[in-house]
Amino acid sequence: MDWSPEAVLDYRARTHRPGLKWAQRRDLLWPVRAWHVVVPKVTERQLNALQRVVLRMMIAGCRQHVDVATLLSVEPELVAYVAQELIQMSLIDERCAPTARAARLLEDAELGAEDVKVGWVFQDTYSGRLFPRFVEALPLAKCESSEGGGPQIQAGSKGNPRTYRAFVVPDGGAPLVTPSTRDIMDAARRHGRSEMRHRRAGLELGTESAGVLRQISLLSEQPESVHLLTFAYVPAESDEELPWYIADPFGFGASSELRETLETVRGQASGTFRDMLDSITGSALDQHRANWLQMQTLLADEARIAAEAALPRGAFAGDEVVREALEKALLEQARLEHAAGARRIDARDLDSRDLDFAYLRLRQAVEVALGLAHQIYPPGDAWKKLAKFEKKGAPATGIKNDASRQVIRECARHVGFSADELPRAISGAKWGQVQWVCQTPASGRIRPTLAAFLLAAADNPNHPLREVAASHPRWLNDVDHIASAAGGQVHSATARRRDALSNDTKLCVSVLGTLMNALGRAQGAGRAHG
Repeated sequence: MDWSPEAVLDYRARTHRPGLKWAQRRDLLWPVRAWHVVVPKVTERQLNALQRVVLRMMIAGCRQHVDVATLLSVEPELVAYVAQELIQMSLIDERCAPTARAARLLEDAELGAEDVKVGWVFQDTYSGRLFPRFVEALPLAKCESSEGGGPQIQAGSKGNPRTYRAFVVPDGGAPLVTPSTRDIMDAARRHGRSEMRHRRAGLELGTESAGVLRQISLLSEQPESVHLLTFAYVPAESDEELPWYIADPFGFGASSELRETLETVRGQASGTFRDMLDSITGSALDQHRANWLQMQTLLADEARIAAEAALPRGAFAGDEVVREALEKALLEQARLEHAAGARRIDARDLDSRDLDFAYLRLRQAVEVALGLAHQIYPPGDAWKKLAKFEKKGAPATGIKNDASRQVIRECARHVGFSADELPRAISGAKWGQVQWVCQTPASGRIRPTLAAFLLAAADNPNHPLREVAASHPRWLNDVDHIASAAGGQVHSATARRRDALSNDTKLCVSVLGTLMNALGRAQGAGRAHG
């Protein structure tokens, strides 16, 4: 694919971390095919598939949980749980009658002909796949041809202009295949997202309806051959995660896909293309890998030692899963602190995405510990304290929210915690959520699990939560704080600059230690479970 200054697009590619200094950089023109398309405006789904079908059935008049469950071939308890979620979203009332908001929500989900936009999607000439990007304009790069015919990128200001030579990456040779409507919609929907964020948030791209797909069309039968301006770079500091990177052409940090492509074609390349790849990937690779592996081993050893000191081995059978989860959390914090030191920045000013993952590790450690406690002391039917049964054989329904909150508060007081200081996220746990966690050990729902434990511990004088309350009166508040921090509900960008991660990691260690000690002593004393 020949290049032309009139066909070089600049979407302001940048490094994976703001302010990063590089030891080596090479501007690249990446060959792509630009397809001119029309797509519906992309909006986030407010309901998952099960919530939508249950809501539609209730709008149609089928409102008994047993009847809905029979038609869907699922358990009535699952329908009850979904119904409780719809109540919380103000889509149905306590009698499962749809609200006006429900009808508007479903109507808004159907896109009209006017809800479309015109733009471009880009097809990689190596993989043949579309980039997960959709743009409405084609901004040209400040690029001109040098005396030798190669591209030169103009940068800087009028008073201090700078010029960089760029390398034209050869065409990948993937067959020219017209993208499907689903591929186009997928690229538009994924624009601006990262795969890590999707996995962490549990978001799904969904399956588009036939009506939506019919609104997608190509405005031209053939694509335009263009180049995207990007660059490959070697960080100045040797302890970045990777020895070299290639920037996402659309300004979303580093691109793992383009990096994998260059690594794949490097072994088959020759001439100036191979020389360019070697200059970027070969010079720093071996030494960087050795340094990185050595440091990772050291940090892992330190995290393991710290986890064993916090949760000594042999406390009771099965506790190794909690120790392993804590070790992962401590390792992530150690990596961030080491990275901050290597970058010569304040540890309080770490990248928010790095902090998100570190907090996720803290939350996972708490979830594993609560899951283990659930296995040893299952809450059983404790959820029934929050439910009412209209008649024999009929599915349960939840008592009113105020009454439910009062029941949980009284149980907390009976166990030994301060009801006045009980976090609202725990006292306000819905009966459907509590029922779900009672029946699902590894639910991952921290607050409803704590509420279930309180309901169960109130009837069990040997429950370890009573010892937790005696030795650590604010234990529930501390666990709630960690859950909130991991969910981004407490730490804003400003607050996270106040050594919050270090303090919250210490708090997590304390929380886990208290619970594990109580479980160990209860198990050692041979107390009856349940």
